[in-house]
Amino acid sequence: MPVKKISLPDFVIIGANKAGTTSVAHYLNQHPKIQISKVKEPMFFSSDVDTISTKKEATLAKPFFTITLDEYSSMFEPRKLGAKLLGEASTAYLANPKQSAQLLKKIVPKIKIIVILREPVARAISAYKMCVGENIEQRSFSEIVANAQHEMEILPSHEVKEYIRNGLYAQLLAPYYKYFSHEQILLLDYEQLKWNPIKFMSAIYEFLQIKPIENNFEKKYNTESDHLNTALTIGEADIEKLKEFYREENLKLKLLGDMSNRGEILKNIKKLIGDDEYSQAAGEEVGVLHHGKSDSYARKKLHSISRSFAGNRYTQFLYRQWMRFLYMFE
Repeated sequence: MPVKKISLPDFVIIGANKAGTTSVAHYLNQHPKIQISKVKEPMFFSSDVDTISTKKEATLAKPFFTITLDEYSSMFEPRKLGAKLLGEASTAYLANPKQSAQLLKKIVPKIKIIVILREPVARAISAYKMCVGENIEQRSFSEIVANAQHEMEILPSHEVKEYIRNGLYAQLLAPYYKYFSHEQILLLDYEQLKWNPIKFMSAIYEFLQIKPIENNFEKKYNTESDHLNTALTIGEADIEKLKEFYREENLKLKLLGDMSNRGEILKNIKKLIGDDEYSQAAGEEVGVLHHGKSDSYARKKLHSISRSFAGNRYTQFLYRQWMRFLYMFE
């Protein structure tokens, strides 16, 4: 009996929700070398058996999940003639990062991960308007903002109405940077998709190592008007409160973005201290950290090296940056 071939993705777009993922999935699917799953968000790596629906009965409140490997594989069949890369775009992976990051690492360890981030207040408002338009949200936006101080940490899993927590990007991304190298993760800005979609898509093509194509990137999919027929005004006071709420999280996100290229920092340390034979050996040991070594091991080793070069302020600076990065994942 012939063994059935399982089709798995080469890349995933993990979010954020309401950050252009549907449009980007459509653009990529128009590339002759790329095939996006038949259902844009199969959510295989975030399946929750308590909230699944069959495709026909799926709703925004109770979305569709693929829960078996065969079912997930079928999302990429039949294979488009000439397709070299398979991909999908499940925003649940960013909303449920602790489970999704581990499952992705276990099943597709070489996967490439695309993340599109939108200013968190604008993203929350857009998601809220979508849910109001779909008649699954009865609360006022002011009620949601008033409760924001109780939503400062992510939960094991988030549904679409977690408007506040789904914008805690530094916390949501931390598990991905824990399990995957920075070379496997592409962080993109939703604003660039709006104002310079050609440059935005070129970054994705380069990341996927595939030749760009000319396309109409002006057409948008799954927009606010697709869900909401009447205008819904959000008060300026609520917007300002949310901006203040996200201030610290945005600083953490900036640090995460700066530190995601940790290999560059280690290379700088190695270059700085590489003249001495012992220093060079130490630099080599630092270079293999996070490749089978625990974070506690990384901290001990870097602390040891830091003491050896206590007189060098630049090395100390790099060490402190790296330590801050590691502690974000605890």
